[in-house]
Amino acid sequence: MKSVFTFLKRYRWYLKGACAIILLTILVSTIEVSVVLPYLIQVNYILAFIFSLYVVSLCLGTLRWRLFLPKVSFQTLFVTAWIGNFFSNFLPSSIGGDSYRVLALREQVGFRVVTSAVFLDRMAGVVPIVVVGMPTLLLLLPQYMSGLYVMIIILVTGSIGWLFYTRARRTTWFQSVMFRVTGALMGTSRLFIYASLISIGYLALGALSLWLYYHMFGYQLPFTTVFGLYAVLQLVELLPISINSLGVREGTLVFLFSLVGVPAEVSLGIAILSRLVLLTQTAIGGVLYAFRP
Repeated sequence: MKSVFTFLKRYRWYLKGACAIILLTILVSTIEVSVVLPYLIQVNYILAFIFSLYVVSLCLGTLRWRLFLPKVSFQTLFVTAWIGNFFSNFLPSSIGGDSYRVLALREQVGFRVVTSAVFLDRMAGVVPIVVVGMPTLLLLLPQYMSGLYVMIIILVTGSIGWLFYTRARRTTWFQSVMFRVTGALMGTSRLFIYASLISIGYLALGALSLWLYYHMFGYQLPFTTVFGLYAVLQLVELLPISINSLGVREGTLVFLFSLVGVPAEVSLGIAILSRLVLLTQTAIGGVLYAFRP
């Protein structure tokens, strides 16, 4: 067991990179890229509204984070979060953004305080994803997959999760973090509930952006459908399968929306366009980092 974890730890980036390449290769081999390109030309004024939604969602995320760091100004947290998003998207792990947030504020509020705040902010963000995504996933799976496949997925996912938990809980770092977070959570339970409610709005804005992409490509889908499928998409992206969910996001988006009648080439075009837009949006954080005081 120890050798398995040592192997995964040593070669995890190679494994994630290989997984991303395999998934993207499967997508490209099953969907003709020449069919996808015409959809990318259909970009119109709606894209500007999608850009503006990113700023609104960033404001909501900052408001949520400030519940746990009230002594830090909104502007400071806003800029720090934007720069953190830059590192999350341009480094081979979303944890890079959290690391920057901790390093940027550790001298101002203390390492323990900012670490707990970042962890609680992450947890509050996951709550609506699980609350909305899991029921949607459980409703979808039995309709489109046999009971055996559903059982296998649950068993494999549960086994992997339990394996990593039993390994991590023995480490001093994990015990220290959980002690701080548990103490912070017990002292800020009401704030955590408020943060989780804000996260629902944050999730809804992401779903709205995706709904606008499909609207721009000529598909008028019910927002509630997009909201549920988007939550499932976010749930799948939590799994550390590939680098920055490359291939995972694209493949999941194609599969989920094929269930509601959207052609694969349309969803793949939206997946490619939305990733390019996200990289552009978060790149502004890189500019802020370069010109920070």
